[in-house]
Amino acid sequence: MKRYKQLFVEDTSSYTLATKLILEEAKSRNIKVSIIDEKEQLILLEKGELKEYYIKGVTSANSNVSASIARSKGTSKLIFVNNSVNTTDFKVYALEDKEKALNNYKSCKNKEIVIKPNEASKGNGISFLFKGFSEEDYKSAVNKAFKFTFDEKIIIEDYFRGGKEYRIFIVKEKCIGVSEKQPPFVVGDGVNTIKKLIELENKNDLRGVDDRLKSHRVIVIDEDLKSVLEKNKLSLDSVLKKDEKVFLRINANINTGGISENLNLKDIHPSYLELGLEIARATSLQNFCAIDIKIDDITEKAGISNYNILEVNSSPGFASFVFPYSGKPVEIHKHLLDCLGF
Repeated sequence: MKRYKQLFVEDTSSYTLATKLILEEAKSRNIKVSIIDEKEQLILLEKGELKEYYIKGVTSANSNVSASIARSKGTSKLIFVNNSVNTTDFKVYALEDKEKALNNYKSCKNKEIVIKPNEASKGNGISFLFKGFSEEDYKSAVNKAFKFTFDEKIIIEDYFRGGKEYRIFIVKEKCIGVSEKQPPFVVGDGVNTIKKLIELENKNDLRGVDDRLKSHRVIVIDEDLKSVLEKNKLSLDSVLKKDEKVFLRINANINTGGISENLNLKDIHPSYLELGLEIARATSLQNFCAIDIKIDDITEKAGISNYNILEVNSSPGFASFVFPYSGKPVEIHKHLLDCLGF
């Protein structure tokens, strides 16, 4: 077998920003780094008798079972329900049931729903359908979700109206950070078009075309973005009034241009920090995970109807916590290496 490449990578341009953070912190702790598969970013970390693998956020901190639970949105929602945690009603359809899903429009047409892959990444394949959507809209969303799913399953769930989206980060049975996630937006200046405002926003130092150098992605002008503008009776050529704020997507995913603002844990009601840990334990992800949740008012106690758990992530991206759009940085990479025993 070819010897592992033993080195600290000086030119790490092919690695994600999160991986670079792990490599840099490993170097500062005198942890031996072996690059086993550069393309897949498989890294062996060694110090004394301790050996740990790291591959794009995946470590031994979580078991295969817990990671499988997190990957499947349907399975994780079943666990939420089993633990009396608020989550919207949902139904999972396998590929062999695609016709049933396509023909289910009548039972959904008077609702507000989300159709998305059961297993996917980076916000791909998600559609939000609000009141008045057509059968064509519905079938297009179903086909889109099946196109992007990793496991030939999709999930159709009720949309939780209201509230803001947050991410709660848990490491070693402790909440170490909470961020507010917002969809991409522009603020008018009374002069420039929305298209020009997007171009200006994309010059922000935090934004990049991928996750190798920057913590946030550029805002891509696509059909989904144009559709959101159209529903607000706007277009790329519209000129917004000064200080007028317009959201460009419904989804707050960082990979589709969303932003992440780190919050002060003292400003959050303790019940949500406890809830995050409860969910992490219920899914056996208490060592390392992130929980995405919508909350009406994060300063008020969690109740029967004022929050909704969206999903749990077993290998969440953390660069946006280290380099947030605003707020104090939370150095997740250091906490992760602590969790692994380094």
